[in-house]
Amino acid sequence: MLGDEARRLRFLVWMGDFANQYVSLNESWWGEKPESPAVQFYANDYLIFPSAPRQYQHDIPDVTNTFAPFFLRSLQALQTETPANAARWIGSLLHFTTDTGSPPHAASISGEMHTKMENWIDGSAISISGYQPRLFGPKPDAAIRAFKDRMAGLIAFSKQRAERLRPLITATNRPAAEPIVMESANETARVTADLLHTLLFLAEQRPEAPRGQKGFGDLEATITGPTLPGLESMPAKLMISGTTYSTLSELISSERGLYRGAFLLRNVRPGSYSAIVSRVGNRALFLNLKIEPGKRADFDWKLDAAEGNLVRNPDFQIRWASASPENWRFDKAAGSWVSDNIKVRPGAKYRVEAALQDKIEAAVHLRWYKNHWQAAGEPIALPRGEARMTLEVVAPENAEYVRLLIATKNDPARVLKTIDLVRL
Repeated sequence: MLGDEARRLRFLVWMGDFANQYVSLNESWWGEKPESPAVQFYANDYLIFPSAPRQYQHDIPDVTNTFAPFFLRSLQALQTETPANAARWIGSLLHFTTDTGSPPHAASISGEMHTKMENWIDGSAISISGYQPRLFGPKPDAAIRAFKDRMAGLIAFSKQRAERLRPLITATNRPAAEPIVMESANETARVTADLLHTLLFLAEQRPEAPRGQKGFGDLEATITGPTLPGLESMPAKLMISGTTYSTLSELISSERGLYRGAFLLRNVRPGSYSAIVSRVGNRALFLNLKIEPGKRADFDWKLDAAEGNLVRNPDFQIRWASASPENWRFDKAAGSWVSDNIKVRPGAKYRVEAALQDKIEAAVHLRWYKNHWQAAGEPIALPRGEARMTLEVVAPENAEYVRLLIATKNDPARVLKTIDLVRL
């Protein structure tokens, strides 16, 4: 079903750890480099959706909130989207599954003991040779119940191993600890085999048509828009409001600064929908769709340039996963709305510009990051006192990302009209 994308699951299984990150499969991770052309996307597009509208911790108990929604979303992707999109959704599900089977995650252990408990293992020795995968259930509802039960068993299994590991790790007795870690790794591999077996089995069953409908419809669309340097392969995202349907476009060509891609959605429930097409560096497109049973709806959409703006959802109008603006999240500790990470080039000059709503005062900052979680210095404030706050700044040599922070507990659209980040 996944074709060549199946081999990428070894990379995509890390998806949960790529939260807020720009991902390129041309990069080399852990000594491996995929044989592929440039593939770019934002991990959050496969980590946040209406049934899972926030980021989740990867240990107990929060991770248990991911099992059902990501199972159903992965199944939906297999039945409706391209292999590349389906593989990325499955990667997110696999990450939450495999992380949960790790002893320190199952037992909520942090710090140095977590690191050793998780890494004292020869990954190449993990083996479930001869294991026959089990089907969780013949229908999605039954499969989810069985999957949750299987995960509860895996948590109990690995938590018990964590307690056995504690004294061995305290004593720095790695030879005695490694076989215990391997027990959890192999049990996690068996659960993973069951999960993939069940997903693929269910994906082969044609989804049941809605009551009163004669079947499903398909959608195919081409999408064209100006592109920004370094983001030539970055896809567009199609979101259908009020549903969990979304997908990223597949690259057709990118020449002379123009991106051309294609959307494909199969087995879509018939109906009239509002939809949004979004791509970094382009203005969002808001449109209406009609999907008819047994028919394919064909579209040709064109995006306008956003004058080099690198901010996703800069006017806060895209709201698909929740009532909050897409690509922004509220950080309680900072008391601010924070953008997704924005990829930058070290040493390059950027202009940040924030247009205030009428008669509103607000503090806006930017903060550089060495990687997708580690800050490179303190936040830098935009000058205040004008209705349009502007700052020109050079990215430090150790900066890979920047985040924009809007200091308000209110909806950011009540404070700012737009916020731009442009490379000069």
